[in-house]
Amino acid sequence: MAFWQILLTHAVGVLFAVAQDHDVKAGRIHQSAKAMLQVKANSAASLQGSVRGMGLGSAQILLSEMKSLIDTKGSSGIDPEEQEHMQSIRDAIDSSIIPGIYDEVADMVDEIQALYEAILECQTRVTTDYTAIMDLEKHVTTWKEEHEECRSTEEFWYKKMVKECMEYHEFQSGIHIPGDMPRIEGDDDQLLEWLDLMSDYFCPIYETWEEHWQECVETEKNYTKLIETCNKTQVEYEEAFCNLRVELIGVCKTFESCWKSAVETYNNRKDSLMELIETLKKEYESAVEVKCLWESWIYEVEPCTVNETKVKTCYEIKPNTTNITIVWPPLPEPEPCDLTPVEIYPCEEEFIQDNYISLGLDPVIVAQMKDHCNACVEFLEEKPDTSLMDAEDSGESRFMFQNMEKSGADLFVKQAGQAAAFDAFAVSECKQQVTSFSFKALSTQKTIMVGLTASQDDSQDFAHGVMLEMKPDQKLVISGDTHSRIYQQGDIFTLYVSGTSIKAMKGKKIIHEWKNRAERPYLYPKIWIYDKGANLQVTDYLPAANAVECEAKM
Repeated sequence: MAFWQILLTHAVGVLFAVAQDHDVKAGRIHQSAKAMLQVKANSAASLQGSVRGMGLGSAQILLSEMKSLIDTKGSSGIDPEEQEHMQSIRDAIDSSIIPGIYDEVADMVDEIQALYEAILECQTRVTTDYTAIMDLEKHVTTWKEEHEECRSTEEFWYKKMVKECMEYHEFQSGIHIPGDMPRIEGDDDQLLEWLDLMSDYFCPIYETWEEHWQECVETEKNYTKLIETCNKTQVEYEEAFCNLRVELIGVCKTFESCWKSAVETYNNRKDSLMELIETLKKEYESAVEVKCLWESWIYEVEPCTVNETKVKTCYEIKPNTTNITIVWPPLPEPEPCDLTPVEIYPCEEEFIQDNYISLGLDPVIVAQMKDHCNACVEFLEEKPDTSLMDAEDSGESRFMFQNMEKSGADLFVKQAGQAAAFDAFAVSECKQQVTSFSFKALSTQKTIMVGLTASQDDSQDFAHGVMLEMKPDQKLVISGDTHSRIYQQGDIFTLYVSGTSIKAMKGKKIIHEWKNRAERPYLYPKIWIYDKGANLQVTDYLPAANAVECEAKM
């Protein structure tokens, strides 16, 4: 085989590989942005390898050989067989190399757009999530208004109690036997006369005393009852505020992470693609110059020689590469994620001033609110490597849901269903069963069950497992245990498998052991939520290595 045939076969082989690579990418162009970016990255790397696999690239090799042929045979001429090979080179340039460069540039533009849109998607997502979460602010406002109204009523009964009880005590302290009251002397008739006189004096006093006493007792009873009611309302208000704060901070942290990752990916790919576009420009320039030099041969005469003037023009005039130049869109500035609504939160001095002292209520009522303030628990600690967020970022779903969602900071929230019913649950997928499962109590006024079970279909009775139930007024129920227990907001519980037993911990203390209740070394974590809007935070999650067994069941 002649040298030109070997060269052309090699070049066209590379070009066909590039063209095939373009066809594959074209078929994937409408995939999701994330998948598309991966395909683009792989394809770009593939093309880069193809272009550089022959050194300077296929077009540059053909240009080098064309120049060599002009130098050696430009004046003496080439034979018909060499002319035929020259035509094959021209055909390869027109049909494969230049179209392949155009296709690759178009694909790069698509990739840049996908990278850019991935950044914008972070902004779109945070705007949507932020707006949805701010709907919770209405719930906070409702509890705030109810609390203020309750405290105002409490002040009324406090002042009334003070007034009535003061009148009662003042009246009582003024009761005394007059100094000129006659003594008891003589016979029964005189005693009867004395008693009659005492009745005339003391009976009206008793009636008045009893009236004052009943008013004092009644107002004190109403006031005491209102203290309890208002304290509970304050807990609901402050917990609703703290939950809003957790949700907003979670959204903002997620946005910050999304934005940082998308921008970093964009900039990293930009560096690679800018290097690649320069390589493609050189290929394009070489291809255009090959075409120009091909046209410099005078094919109509024998021997076939070159037009020196035309050759000189081809060497001097640089091809226009505007049509393969990429314009990089400037990156937008991230819109701020506004945490202003929750910057000041329960029990901080400024919060107490703005929300309690500013009401202008009696100092006793203000002291009540201060003493019963419930500070926000910091729910957003650093998560371990087994965080649920890590699994979702990898495209892997760990839980199945009914009327429940998982939002920022690993919060499981009942978003749908009835206002008060066990119709919302979350349960892990088979591959994500656990050996231990930890969670935090975000409220002491909601009803939530958390358990480990051998069956995904277990109802609230957890027939194939065990559970902890957090109920209103700090009541903690442990399945199979009749003892009365309590819990507090912020308490962290852990359920874990230990041999054939399952153990429950509150903090670092074991509070119960269910012997022979673990049917296997790994179980499904399942969450049931009764109250709409209630939520639970998962703080730790240790998956079991049972993926092989799950695969076998599928």
